[in-house]
Amino acid sequence: MWAAAVIPVAAYLVRSIARGWDFGLDLPIDALLGGLLGVLIALALWTRNTTAAEGTEEELPTQVDREHDTEGDDR
Repeated sequence: MWAAAVIPVAAYLVRSIARGWDFGLDLPIDALLGGLLGVLIALALWTRNTTAAEGTEEELPTQVDREHDTEGDDR
């Protein structure tokens, strides 16, 4: 996630230095790309949190119970 934020910032710094230390924005394209980057990072964070939270509380106990039940049947 950090690379997704650091790479555009580094590219902006290189572009600004190449222009003679002119840190002005090229509007509207810089604003559009910055907004899209923000949306993509937010979507990635939301997806990561959603998939990580699925099944952690409800599915695990039933899986453990099923495994223990099958072990008891073999004896």
